[in-house]
Amino acid sequence: MPQKVRQRLHRIAAEHPRLRVLEFISEPTQLLSRADCVIAMGGYNTTYEILSFEKPALIVPRVKPRREQLIRAERLQELGLVDVLHPHEVNPYAVTEWISKSIGANLRSREYIDFKGLERLPQLLAAAVATPVSSARKASQRRNQGCFRLNPCALAMC
Repeated sequence: MPQKVRQRLHRIAAEHPRLRVLEFISEPTQLLSRADCVIAMGGYNTTYEILSFEKPALIVPRVKPRREQLIRAERLQELGLVDVLHPHEVNPYAVTEWISKSIGANLRSREYIDFKGLERLPQLLAAAVATPVSSARKASQRRNQGCFRLNPCALAMC
């Protein structure tokens, strides 16, 4: 964000006791848990932290140099989990309208996204190492089950 815009935001915030401008937050979860609604860019971690708290979210995704934030935000919008505003469409009226309709909205992101992977991981790992199976048989089983272990993170998907 250009320096002049940041300075203007700080001046506006100084006139409103309930408004703060935070340029960087290393650990946003405490703020997210207390928020009525959230406006954020569409980075992976930020988006899923917002969803884990089931807060109404307006995602304003970065569209350059890559479109991954836009793609993720649009898919989540299709599921009814977030609202998306293209960065070229951001203006005070659009944001104000979104905030006024979003306060008190009830989200059900847990119906679509399982946030308990960490809780299940010990169980999955124990099952994976409990029974020794020959390498050829493992490969055959994975092909038959449609499970491909491309990296350690894929274990949770099997």
